[in-house]
Amino acid sequence: MAAVDAVVARPSAAGRCRLVWPAAMLLIVGLSACEAPGSGPQAAGEAPTSETVDPLFVDDTVRSGVDFVHRNASTEERYLPETMGAGVAVFDANGDDVADLLLLNGIAVDELGREGQLDGPGPALYLGRGDGTFEDRSKGSGLEAPLFAIGVAVGDLDNDGDNDVVLTTLSGERLFLGRGDGRFDDATAGSGLGGPGFGSSAALLDYDRDGLVDLFAGRYVRWSPQSDIPCRLDRKQRNYCTPEAYPAVANRLYRNLGGGRFEDVSEISGIAALPAKTLGVAVLDLEPDLLPDLVVASDTAPNQLWRNRGDGTFEEIGIEVGIALGASGSARGAMGVEAADLDGDLRTDLVFANFAQEMASVYRASELEVFLDEAAHRGVGLPTLMPVSFGLLARDLDLDGWIDLVFANGHIEPRIAALQPGQSYAQEPVLLRGSGAGGFAPMAGGAPFQQAYVARGLASGDLDGDGDLDLVLTQNGAAARVWSNQAAGPSARALRLRLQGAASNRSGFGARIELSLGGREVWRWLVGGGSYLSASEPVLTVGVGALEKVERATLVWPSGMRQELSDLSTDRLHVINEPATAASDRPRSATGRSTALESTALESTGPESTAPEPTPSSIPIRSGGGSDASQRSTR
Repeated sequence: MAAVDAVVARPSAAGRCRLVWPAAMLLIVGLSACEAPGSGPQAAGEAPTSETVDPLFVDDTVRSGVDFVHRNASTEERYLPETMGAGVAVFDANGDDVADLLLLNGIAVDELGREGQLDGPGPALYLGRGDGTFEDRSKGSGLEAPLFAIGVAVGDLDNDGDNDVVLTTLSGERLFLGRGDGRFDDATAGSGLGGPGFGSSAALLDYDRDGLVDLFAGRYVRWSPQSDIPCRLDRKQRNYCTPEAYPAVANRLYRNLGGGRFEDVSEISGIAALPAKTLGVAVLDLEPDLLPDLVVASDTAPNQLWRNRGDGTFEEIGIEVGIALGASGSARGAMGVEAADLDGDLRTDLVFANFAQEMASVYRASELEVFLDEAAHRGVGLPTLMPVSFGLLARDLDLDGWIDLVFANGHIEPRIAALQPGQSYAQEPVLLRGSGAGGFAPMAGGAPFQQAYVARGLASGDLDGDGDLDLVLTQNGAAARVWSNQAAGPSARALRLRLQGAASNRSGFGARIELSLGGREVWRWLVGGGSYLSASEPVLTVGVGALEKVERATLVWPSGMRQELSDLSTDRLHVINEPATAASDRPRSATGRSTALESTALESTGPESTAPEPTPSSIPIRSGGGSDASQRSTR
């Protein structure tokens, strides 16, 4: 195949093949004139007080014991998959309510098809001790076999009470069912998963509300070693092609049949009707109607928003609601995506991490049922204009009751600094503090945010048991980083809930917590997707400022059950069981399928009733970081 002259600075307007540096500088000047940090309307109610520690994060990689280096096996051939990097999952792998880590690894493209014969490093499983340190327990875990692993999703797929793992790879999905003790069994064969395709991000959701978690598996482009296109930036040396050179492909939706078996419903659900170049996927409840919807970050192809019709099918409404294209009318290079209520209006907003010279997209959900991209005047545009952003999280990192944003950045082309002034291969991450009503301002992140990385995956979880959200970042062909959050303290507390569904899926994906903070109502969702190639700890975490106790809260389960909670201490991880009566009122899927589950939940009198004063089991959080292993008992 003939060589193609490609430009790694991707087009951001129709017909534009190059964005030259002077134009980018003019754009920066324009943004500087119109964008004030943290600009945007202020909230009607005041957020809880939170006096965060400066700096917010410290690099705890060495102390943590996480000694992992990603292998991208780059070659002079410059194969497209070598640019992807890989994700990370934060989850409880062995049932001790302590966060563990799964870091994905790759192999060389020319090793594809010979995975069973390889003895090189594969994915790495690190079991947490509860104090921010980890032990490498990869060997014997069942997850360690070398393969071209890319993305990861984690949840209880067989409703047996422990977490299972789905990996996306360069050759389809892999299913690993957990035993509950840190060991996993490869159950791909006979599962209905594993179809061919260039995998990317994945998400878990119970789209038919039958109590079993289903799988959305993103696919990037149509590619093979034989169809790889040689591209050259300088007409001399071979470089990585951009995705414009490759066709879009259909994503896959797998319906969970129970017992580790899945049915490919991509066609009948409508998901396969519109190809994309998927890199990120997030789950949201758009209406909200307890029917999980999907938003897809598509790289140089229109982003997608799939509305769940409730009958087993989806309709794509991205163009209709305004999130498919950039302001110029052309597709952006979208990588990661998050869905969260940024401005406190109880509507779900969307954030996309984009390619260099394309600022992040911050789509605010309006009362007109459309999304408005307000990145430029909400303090997000300028900090995210120049980097290539992959991993993205929308979390309350300083525990003040407002959502913050963090972007993991790094270019795809190692020689970019010599080819494009102002660009670099390794790039600094961006941390932005939510200042109320959707405005953002730079936040002092400390040393981790003053160093450059070739970043890709990004996930959050409470690694040291102090209640705040720590971060794990992966790099393409370099070492993973563990960043410890220093926010937790008397003026920065969190309400943390781990959910166990009965009528709902066991992981509780799709549940919503409703509570009042500082005179305003706050909603937060537990979802099984987001960021880029990664899975964050599946625990509902709500920053409540200085509150020592949340007097009242309502947990809305995917089944429709509304469970009233009271007197919830903010110094504990609470384990909340869905009321058992909800199991008898299980909503059925379009085919009438229903699954019975055992539950140790509180008693209830119906799906809309209030559970009596709950006394959920809980696990202490120790101030100052780190939960004492000897204290990990329920009360």
